[in-house]
Amino acid sequence: LSDPNMKLLFENWREYLNEAVDVTAIISDLLSNSECSATEINSGQCEEFMMDLIQRLPDDAIERTVPFDSHWPGHYWVEYQGRHYDTEAPEGVKDWKDLPIFRRSRNK
Repeated sequence: LSDPNMKLLFENWREYLNEAVDVTAIISDLLSNSECSATEINSGQCEEFMMDLIQRLPDDAIERTVPFDSHWPGHYWVEYQGRHYDTEAPEGVKDWKDLPIFRRSRNK
């Protein structure tokens, strides 16, 4: 990159891409605009919430789901940078089976 302006633009873009995305803050913002609690959303509105969340995340965020006909409760959530997020786990968990909805089903 010989053009100094292009070099600066490239460096700023790389810095922008490397900034950590605050998924917890995004989930908190989405919840603050909802009339339902996190548990209520996870009990029937998780697909819609996941779609809203994934639209606010970078392209490497992954939509995850457990089918409703499995031995686990049917659920939608987002995986981003090795952590799994939903309304009840805004801080994320390493293993999707540790999301509160799945922990509750194990404890029954």
